[in-house]
Amino acid sequence: MSTIEGLKPYALLGGYNAAELWPTINLILPTWFLIAVAPRWKYTPTLTLIGPIIHALIYTLSTISLMSDPEHNDGDAPDFSTFEGVVNLFKDPNGVFVGWIHYVVFDAL
Repeated sequence: MSTIEGLKPYALLGGYNAAELWPTINLILPTWFLIAVAPRWKYTPTLTLIGPIIHALIYTLSTISLMSDPEHNDGDAPDFSTFEGVVNLFKDPNGVFVGWIHYVVFDAL
């Protein structure tokens, strides 16, 4: 279990928190393996989408869970329109998890 303070469960992800979902990041490894080892294999384009699709689902559900939680961010919706708002989002461990999943999804594409 994690010792990080402030890890609330994501309602739409079965009540798991960011620390419990963190190992799912490794699901992207087969994508990178195929891109590195077999980029011209006829199944690589299809198989390399599996990891990003799984992560896109986790990203979407965790983002919706985070934004719909009335206790998160003192009841205010995250502010993506200002630099300060994004910095505040990344001060929250749950926000860091969402940001990292976003990176994992789009970096592999």
